[in-house]
Amino acid sequence: MPALKLKGDFETTVMGTVKWQVDFYHKGPPPIAIAELKKTKSDPFRELLKLIDIKASYDARCIMISAKERVDEDLLSLATKYGIYVALEGDQQSLAKALSGGDVPEVNSAARESIIQINCRKLSKECRSGIEALLQNNALTYKEILSELKYKYDKKIIYNQLRYLLTKNKIILLGRTSLGEGIYGYPRKAYPIRIDMSKASKANYLSEKVLSLLDAASAPISTEDMAVRLQCSRHMVRAIIRNLSKENQVLKKGGGWVVLKYPPNRK
Repeated sequence: MPALKLKGDFETTVMGTVKWQVDFYHKGPPPIAIAELKKTKSDPFRELLKLIDIKASYDARCIMISAKERVDEDLLSLATKYGIYVALEGDQQSLAKALSGGDVPEVNSAARESIIQINCRKLSKECRSGIEALLQNNALTYKEILSELKYKYDKKIIYNQLRYLLTKNKIILLGRTSLGEGIYGYPRKAYPIRIDMSKASKANYLSEKVLSLLDAASAPISTEDMAVRLQCSRHMVRAIIRNLSKENQVLKKGGGWVVLKYPPNRK
């Protein structure tokens, strides 16, 4: 309970239609009743019913002080309709306005804005997790990600969270389809080669993966082994190796290949 510049009783009983336990009661005038909605204790709607009854019985100024995660928009709408103030923990300004008899919708609007922001952050985090889960096994285009998540999240949220993951380098643009659509996935993950990947993107993607694979290896790797690890055909790997060999980026050693240079800016 925050410090109050009021004389009254803490954790006391108030007689309404039934006896109610409140966290603070000031006899007034005007009477003021405060109920705290803590993180784990008490039922939100029972606390609201308590304050509604006390307000009806005494024409009291009734205030609910709530932990941010305990109140939602439905409860807040009901509280506003019945003239009950809602102040979130730590919001001393809203509490002061409520104690002084400010406009209920105006006071409660601060709690509503906070709740909306909390819900948006929670929804955004869930959406990012959804995108990351989809990319665990397959590299996907934005349209494919949207198709999987559109019934759970708004299109704008999906787009924004995809952009967020890109800016944080959690995922990267792996290449483009033959139609120019971006293909997204994890930086150091070897995905099966998409049949709709453009020729240029396919060559760039495989070159990067071959160099990354060889750079991380402690011994030469054969083209057969590379094909298995990169989930593509040996023909494709051999074509990439030939090009990289001409560029002096890889060298044949024993029964496999090793990397000669691997620029640090490569992903």
